[in-house]
Formats: sequence, C-alpha cells, structure tokens
Amino acid sequence: MPLYVKILIVLLALPLFSALWLAGRLEPASPIYPTVRLMVWLYPFYMLLSSWLAWKAWAERQAVTWILLAMEVLSTASIYILIARQ
Repeated sequence: MPLYVKILIVLLALPLFSALWLAGRLEPASPIYPTVRLMVWLYPFYMLLSSWLAWKAWAERQAVTWILLAMEVLSTASIYILIARQ
C-alpha cells in the first residue's frame, strides 16, 4: 500500500474523535433527537470500521478502498450538517 493511501485513511478517520463534541451539540428539545442521537453515537463505530475495511481492501480491490473513503467523506459531511440543522 502506498504511503499516501495510508496517510489519507488515517486523516479521514480523524473526525471519529469528534463524536463527543457532536453529542454535546445535540438539542434534546428537537423532535428528531432520538434518531440524531443514535446516528451520532454510531458515527465513530462506522468510521472506524470503514477505515479498517479500506485498509484491508487495498491489497486486492483498490476501487473498494476509494469507495469507502468517499463514503467516509460524505458521512462526515452529512453528520455535521445534521447537527447544524436540527
């Protein structure tokens, strides 16, 4: 695996450490609070699993790695938008 792919996987996995900050920004008065809370708490596990799978997939299927990394970017953007608009 090239070094730039390793660095990219690690960099894209870093937002998983913001889960507690995201959970602190939840508004319990919101009608969608239970669903948003569940998504915020599942987010770090998804990011960790997706990063690990991207790392493992590189040896045989590089396209799967790129797809997983793109999904990480999209899910990170969507979780931040979800928190901002609740």
